[in-house]
Amino acid sequence: MQQKKPLPRRAAGAVVPLEAKVSFLTLAVMTVLGAVGVLLGGRGVVIPLVTILAVGLVLNLTIFWLERRRGPSRAREWIAHLGNLALITAGLHFSWGLSSPYFPLYLIYIVTGAVQYGRRGAIRCVALSVASLLVLLALGRSLALEPLVRLAVNVGLLLLTGIVAGVLGQRHIDTVRAAERRAEELAVLNEVGRAINARLEMNHLLEEIRRQTGRLMDVSNFYVALLDEETDQLVFPLFYRNGRREEVSSQRHDERFAEHVVRTRKPLLLGCVREEAARLGLEGFDHPCRSWLGVPMIIGEKVVGVITVQSYDRPNVFDNGDAKILQAIASQAATALENARLYQETRRQAETFRVLAEVSRRLTRPTVPEDVLVQLPDLLKPVISFDSYGLYLYQARPVERLYLIATLGLTPEEHKIAEQTALERHPGWVVRNRRTLRVEDTRADDRIHYIRPRSPRSVLYAPLRYEDRCLGAIGLGRFVSPPFSEADERLLQAVADQAAVAVENARLYQQLKERAEQLHQAYEELQALNRRRAEFVQDVSHDLRTPLTFIKSYVELVLQGELGSLTEQQRESLKIVLDKTRLLTQMAEDIIMLEHPQLGPETLMPASLPDLARAALQGAEAAAKNACITLRAEIPDDLPRVWADPRRLMQVFDNLLSNAIKYSPRGGTVTVSIKDIGNALQVAVRDEGIGIPKEAQAHIFERFYQVDPSRSRRFGGVGLGLAIVKEMIEAHGGKAWVESEAGRGSTFYFTVPKREVGREV
Repeated sequence: MQQKKPLPRRAAGAVVPLEAKVSFLTLAVMTVLGAVGVLLGGRGVVIPLVTILAVGLVLNLTIFWLERRRGPSRAREWIAHLGNLALITAGLHFSWGLSSPYFPLYLIYIVTGAVQYGRRGAIRCVALSVASLLVLLALGRSLALEPLVRLAVNVGLLLLTGIVAGVLGQRHIDTVRAAERRAEELAVLNEVGRAINARLEMNHLLEEIRRQTGRLMDVSNFYVALLDEETDQLVFPLFYRNGRREEVSSQRHDERFAEHVVRTRKPLLLGCVREEAARLGLEGFDHPCRSWLGVPMIIGEKVVGVITVQSYDRPNVFDNGDAKILQAIASQAATALENARLYQETRRQAETFRVLAEVSRRLTRPTVPEDVLVQLPDLLKPVISFDSYGLYLYQARPVERLYLIATLGLTPEEHKIAEQTALERHPGWVVRNRRTLRVEDTRADDRIHYIRPRSPRSVLYAPLRYEDRCLGAIGLGRFVSPPFSEADERLLQAVADQAAVAVENARLYQQLKERAEQLHQAYEELQALNRRRAEFVQDVSHDLRTPLTFIKSYVELVLQGELGSLTEQQRESLKIVLDKTRLLTQMAEDIIMLEHPQLGPETLMPASLPDLARAALQGAEAAAKNACITLRAEIPDDLPRVWADPRRLMQVFDNLLSNAIKYSPRGGTVTVSIKDIGNALQVAVRDEGIGIPKEAQAHIFERFYQVDPSRSRRFGGVGLGLAIVKEMIEAHGGKAWVESEAGRGSTFYFTVPKREVGREV
């Protein structure tokens, strides 16, 4: 049987209760009676009256103390009535002998009883007063003249006085007790407000709301329902049945009552649920509650939830006063819940940003080992609650497949089955459609077939999207309510996007690593081939140089006539042989020089570039004269010396002048100029030849490169002259380049630093 809980006891310093006032009033009346009796009755009545006063004092103080400690009691009421009446009657007997008017004394007794106990007290006092008069009459005491008539008149007056006093006394008691109860309620509500507004954690706040509500009414059957803005459904974060907390789903038998409260925005009091359900349009709705009270929680113009109390045992447990109290609590609870929601939302956002930053830090590295992807559940746990987890990677070729590389809560056999059936389940749907998938109730979804009897109640999947491709999917599952929310979906997709970038980076890194290994292997092979080529070229060059030297020497002896006279035709033929032999010898020398372009410290010395340039021009005069080319020098006299190998620089001048003369038209001019550019001397060899196409200028210094092979065959050469120039100049720490326009000639530049070239060069 459910009982309303009493209000809390008065705190220290509270107003003196009505019972105490009445008890002290009774003692005061008895004291007055005693004083009057002493005056009228003499000294003989002092001892009886003092005894009566002492007994009255003990009696009333004892009853007052018991009511303060144990509350009101019918037995103590009767003891108080009979005791006080007996004391008053005894006092009248001993003091006045009933010879004086006694009606005012009984009147005071009746009024005090009415004030103390209301209508019930007034009726009892009247009855007891009449009985007292009858007893006194029966004992033979004198009631003055016409005793029976006087008795009837006094009894009538007593009855009339009792009625008036009872009505006024009951109204006074009701007013005082209502004021006291209202004061107690306001005090409790004020304390409730302070207590629940001090909580910011949602679960603790809900428990505090129930605990504080329990101070004013029975909360053995109590729940709080909150309105989910995303799904527009009620969820039940706190539910108590028979004093024990239970976890319930979002679908309950009394959810329609709570929905009615949300829709009407007003409290709903059902004294007898089954009879009053028809009034709400719920005919035939079987509800286990006998009494139901629910009030809305409103913030501004928005209903955020419902607070309800119920009784499963008896009807009409709650009244309008309970509804007002619960509504006052709900108003404060709504503000507290909104503050808690904002606090939790702020904490959730901060935790979300922290998780995303941590995921980004771990995943956006050059290489992402598989164990980092396996750690994703631990990173997600603080912001998304889930019971199962799976990370799938997609492979399109040679056979379409989803690899399950990380799971939570699966046995090896279940892992194998889940991987084999992934394409037919939710992961396959997500990968094919490249969209998130949120299922609130998997039992009503035909896209899934689970591998275990106990399947997740709700699931959430996000694709691993990278550009226009889907690399896999991340899946979460919950076995109990609530389902995943849109906020969970957005967060999981953000994590999935970062995971997709990490997976793609890992794939690219692996490809680059494999390509680097292949390139390193190819480079090693090329290095080996280059060494063998260099050895072969060097061997061939050395092997060619010796016989060419003998051939050249013997041809020169024959041409000099040392071995006999020659005809003119023989002499011309031998000159051709000598020229070709010299060409082959120079080619061998060039190849050997290209294989060993480094400068030795023994070959470096202070050298004058102007002197070397003039010597080279002088050596090229014969060739220039045969080609009808004019040689010109633009060389200042005050140029500093450079630290160089004169023989190598002389070869650089020879190669550039030979090249300029070879490709200049008859009647053209070849100009050599030198200038000081600060830290180096810059040399320019300019011709008026055919020029070099722009696309060929980047390759002009490469070995064996020829812009026009037909011209090279006509003018001779194999494409090593400019390569030697570049490598010789770079060996000195300088730079060589060309500037040219087709049909307008070319200018070859090179620089030689003024500083001393160290041994490292």
